[in-house]
Amino acid sequence: DASADAARRALVTYFPNRGCITLPRPFVGLDQSISSISAAKVQISAMRVEFKQAFRSLCSELLAGLDTSSGIPGPTLAKLVHQYALLFSSDAVPTISSAWRRVVEEELAQ
Repeated sequence: DASADAARRALVTYFPNRGCITLPRPFVGLDQSISSISAAKVQISAMRVEFKQAFRSLCSELLAGLDTSSGIPGPTLAKLVHQYALLFSSDAVPTISSAWRRVVEEELAQ
């Protein structure tokens, strides 16, 4: 389909250095969707140690590769990441423009 091809091209263009990792399941024996887990407000302390270690490693890797020359202030970048996390956890497909628009609207409201 043409829209899927356009999305693939955009990902390759905007993210030339990309990778893929898998994380262990955060909970043992839990067969639920991400949205139901986040709705239950599960405590981090209840998560498996293996998941927490892998997640910390992922965060360190992402922060090490962060380009700070973008001119986007840290708090604004954090809001952008938060918008992406909200979209992913609601099973939505994020777009750069919609996430950025929400961040800009929040910044202007302050």
